[in-house]
Formats: sequence, structure tokens, C-alpha cells
Amino acid sequence: MHFKPDRRNGAYVCGGYVKFTSTRCSSHFIEESLLLQTVKDALRALIKDGLNTEKV
Repeated sequence: MHFKPDRRNGAYVCGGYVKFTSTRCSSHFIEESLLLQTVKDALRALIKDGLNTEKV
């Protein structure tokens, strides 16, 4: 994934699409804010579960 600041206030775009355009990959991306929120939620869940290393 490549960060593109000009996409929807910052987004990560598939590296295959960036390099080869639509000949190899469809255009898919995730907005930076959504990615950060998803990571934060996952970390909160790990902390809440007592950071069970077996689950990680």
C-alpha cells in the first residue's frame, strides 16, 4: 500500500494499482482516518483482553 495525500484527505492505495494501473489490479484503497481507527480499535481490544499473546 502506498500513501497518497491527494486521495480523499489521505489514503493508502494498492501498490499493484499504483505501479501497473488497471492492467494488473483494480483500484482499491483505504482512507488514512479509517485505517488509523481500525488499528486503534484492534489495539484497544488487545489491551482489554489483557494482551493475550496467544491471540496475537
